[in-house]
Parts: sequence; C-alpha cells; structure tokens
Amino acid sequence: MKHSTAEEKPNQTHARSLLADIQGAPETFLPRRETIVDWLNAYLLRSDRRGYVMEPTEADDLAAVEKLLRSHKVPVAARAAA
Repeated sequence: MKHSTAEEKPNQTHARSLLADIQGAPETFLPRRETIVDWLNAYLLRSDRRGYVMEPTEADDLAAVEKLLRSHKVPVAARAAA
C-alpha cells in the first residue's frame, strides 16, 4: 500500500488516518475490526485507480467508521509533525 502523498485525495487521507487509529489501538475492543480494516483497504485501492469517482455513500461510510471508532474509545493516532 502506498503512503500518503501531496496528490492524495482528502478522503484517502481520512481512510489512512482511520487505519492508523485502528492499528495504533490493538488492545481496544472494536467489533468487526477485520471487516472494517478490509473495507478501508479496499476503499484505498478503489480510490487510487485512475478516473475513480467517489460513490455518494462512501463519504458517509468513512464518517460512520470514524464515529464507531470514537464510540469504542479508539484514540486518534499521533500524527507526525509536518
């Protein structure tokens, strides 16, 4: 999987951030962890294709994943200083 770049779309950055949050909290209970990780990885692969157009529900899905993470007290992963 490629790392975040300047040309990355905001929703790709959001998805990578959510993955980092999940990976940074391996001991935190999170139902369907593997399913969520698989979906985020699949989204990143889809969204990296040339000509990709985001589906209307995908932004809502990313927001729902974030809400789920926060409701289960998954902390925001530390971000590197720019």
